[in-house]
Amino acid sequence: MTLKKDKEEYQKVVRDYQDREALNAHRTQELSNQEQVLAVKLEDKLKELQNERDNLRSEQERMTQVRAAYNADKRALVERVQELESALR
Repeated sequence: MTLKKDKEEYQKVVRDYQDREALNAHRTQELSNQEQVLAVKLEDKLKELQNERDNLRSEQERMTQVRAAYNADKRALVERVQELESALR
């Protein structure tokens, strides 16, 4: 009788161990899937930020060019006004 009970107990221990291993494997797979989803989201966010940075740089370059053109036009206008004032004297 003791052998039969020991056998049943060992079988129960093995089943419990297998159940825990299956649960751990399932949890590990879920974590891996979550990590992959987070990695994709992170990559998407990085691409979005890089695009935003590139857009800001382009806008900054455009504004620098506009500012330079404005200053050049302003200098030309000041010089022209000075020429006209000199011509009037």
